[in-house]
Amino acid sequence: MYLTEWILWLGNIKSDAWINEQNDTPYVPTPIYADPANAEQDRVRRARFSLAKCRGPVYACNNTILEMRCGGMEEKRGFITFISALFFLPLAAAGDTTYILLTDFGIDRLDWRDFISMVFQFSIGLGFLYGYFKYLFRFTRLESFTSRHLLIRFNRITRQVYLHRPPSCGGIAVLPWDDIHHDEVPGVNLIVGWYPPYSPLPFPNMVFVGKKSVSEAEMKAEWEYIRRYMDEGGLDAVDPPRISSHLLYPGRPSPRSSRR
Repeated sequence: MYLTEWILWLGNIKSDAWINEQNDTPYVPTPIYADPANAEQDRVRRARFSLAKCRGPVYACNNTILEMRCGGMEEKRGFITFISALFFLPLAAAGDTTYILLTDFGIDRLDWRDFISMVFQFSIGLGFLYGYFKYLFRFTRLESFTSRHLLIRFNRITRQVYLHRPPSCGGIAVLPWDDIHHDEVPGVNLIVGWYPPYSPLPFPNMVFVGKKSVSEAEMKAEWEYIRRYMDEGGLDAVDPPRISSHLLYPGRPSPRSSRR
């Protein structure tokens, strides 16, 4: 799980009562008007691109499902873990100081000032760890203790889209394909989402699919690949993609046929 998706989810789980407490004006959900929603959906459906190409990574693909990687700011993964390690330095320094005092001088030669110094250093180190685990560990968990890649699965038969998220961030969300929207923003990943009032959901859902790209044409081609797969016959409408591995090394073509 990445920070971007977690922040989006955190903003969606606030109750109406909490929102009313933060605002003087009571929260009123935006009404859904059928005509503008249908017009916008038709506009999206009419969008076509001459080239359909999947840049991946794709983890599974057959005539029923297309499973791809999604997640924002993947290239910055590891930065939060590095920052988290700095909170252990005061405790490590206290342990190192205690080791030096005990080995070089011995416990019999230490006076009360040395003991106070050691207790003070350990207190500082434990204080840093307490603050870290109470307020900041949640961010480390998103990066270091969740699956390496988020997954988005397009099911052509049920016409549903499945977002695989950790339980702490909403769990697996099942969303309708027919209400999906997409945006091609150069410099980021292909963005797909479900937004009121164009979706029956009461809150927006947005994910970043595939690799980052600076070319709008590449993202249009990737969206066209997904659209043709879902709307025009699965692998009969597109070329089979390269299947990537879930392991840490770069993905390799699967020895099994993508048309299994």
